Amino acid sequence: MPLPSTWSQTGEYFIPYRLLLLARMIERDTARDLAASCGLSMAEWQVLALACTYANVSAADVSATFGTDSAQVSRTVVRMIAADIVKRDYDRNSRKQKKITATEKGVALFERGRAVRQEYYSWILQDLTPEERQHFDTVIKTVAMRVDERRQDAD
Repeated sequence: MPLPSTWSQTGEYFIPYRLLLLARMIERDTARDLAASCGLSMAEWQVLALACTYANVSAADVSATFGTDSAQVSRTVVRMIAADIVKRDYDRNSRKQKKITATEKGVALFERGRAVRQEYYSWILQDLTPEERQHFDTVIKTVAMRVDERRQDAD
């Protein structure tokens, strides 16, 4: 599928549009790849990735990290528990909050999914030199920090 005709529009006004479009394109590709290789939805991947990366996380942590609805995260976790991908137990330090951890099956799925995603990211970035990749990362982080600064000022 070719890029939309508006992609070629220049100027600062179109930068957010192109970033959003690119992010959606990447998310659709990775969601398709995760479903095919691991049988995971993007929501399930987000829960699993956070649980495997940070060990004990809460549904609220997942919601805050990915900007998703907490009810959707809870429904996703219930499906994942039933599939023996994660488990949820009360936090040792707080009997009010439950923490999500990956099972052995979940860790294996995470490792497989991470390999699939790394292969994809290497493929989409293959035309950039290592220096260009570093610069790209720096530019994205710089813009994100500026957006975050404005967001914090608004709060």
